[in-house]
Amino acid sequence: MTGKKRALGSDFAKADAHVITPEEYDEIPEWTDEDFARATPMIGDRVVSEEEFRAAVRKILRPRPKPTPHKTMWVRKQRKQRKATRLPKQTKRA
Repeated sequence: MTGKKRALGSDFAKADAHVITPEEYDEIPEWTDEDFARATPMIGDRVVSEEEFRAAVRKILRPRPKPTPHKTMWVRKQRKQRKATRLPKQTKRA
């Protein structure tokens, strides 16, 4: 890499070494219904409607379809990628 390295300006070793005490938990405020009502749904840097946000969340959380015989290429590609990245094998769904 050429050029200067960018410094983050944070001491991660110090932050990692810090142990949170029970008194510090009392300092963290809990979210109230008013806080959630004031929140603005966003996808990336773009403000979206609540319906669009919910649709995006449903799409993300949608279960992947089970492989069927006509999806053999998809299955082979997934296995090849898992093998290349050494990810654990996919377990069968109940």
